Amino acid sequence: MREKTRAVMLLCSCLLGFLTPVFAAEPEPPVGHLDNAALAQIFDFAHLVDCRSRFEYDVLHMKNSVHIPVATMLRDDLERLRDKDLTKPIVFYGNGEGCSESRAAFMQAGRWGFQNIFMYRSGIFNWAKERPETVLFFGEIPGSVAQQRLFTLGHYQEKCLPARQFLLAVQQPGVMVVDIRDVAERQSFSIELPNLQHYSIDHLVKLIKGGSRKVAGKKMYILDSCGMQSQWLQYILDDHYIDYTFLEEGIVGWRQSGLDRFGAMPSGDKL
Repeated sequence: MREKTRAVMLLCSCLLGFLTPVFAAEPEPPVGHLDNAALAQIFDFAHLVDCRSRFEYDVLHMKNSVHIPVATMLRDDLERLRDKDLTKPIVFYGNGEGCSESRAAFMQAGRWGFQNIFMYRSGIFNWAKERPETVLFFGEIPGSVAQQRLFTLGHYQEKCLPARQFLLAVQQPGVMVVDIRDVAERQSFSIELPNLQHYSIDHLVKLIKGGSRKVAGKKMYILDSCGMQSQWLQYILDDHYIDYTFLEEGIVGWRQSGLDRFGAMPSGDKL
């Protein structure tokens, strides 16, 4: 047992050693960032923490990971992990580069004084494509058919509209516009749209599965932070025959298109 503990500690030490030169090339290096190769080396020895919503975790997550959403993460949650094995590194992961779950959790853990912590910034979808045998898609290791459903983006992309087209579409009477970002994300950049409602992704899924009149028969326009949360929603929406459209690249795409929070251009003209 002692030999195994020493081996794990040595491996983590080596990882920090070879990651340091990579960080030096970045303006504000996220110390503790793991790429695919680095995560693969400690995958079987680490506490893997999925920082996303419950629904996203249920759709796809790393095997043996624990679900601790960053929005509700407590110091006690991480201390319980460390109580199980003090020597294991903690690795936070989320959806990917454009979303902030893993970085926010990693930064918070650092402020609480935790050490031997890392973040896998590339996200679960990227990891699943590289190592599908190490993830669970709806509770099972994805076979060839499931992989085709998971990794074929054509259907999802057909359901996306660029920001300016999305803005025009939501002006229609009777449509339902849903912002599934969490409170912190909405506070960082709030938007004002006709018929806009705020539902967490977990609550929206609950309404859909429960056949709620709030969503039944509605044409639904959905926006998220960066276009990754909505990618998981497509499965439940399709299964329940919901008519839906996503905002392409989420609020990231919205801002890149030059729209302000009211859907106006810098000149003040509405589209």
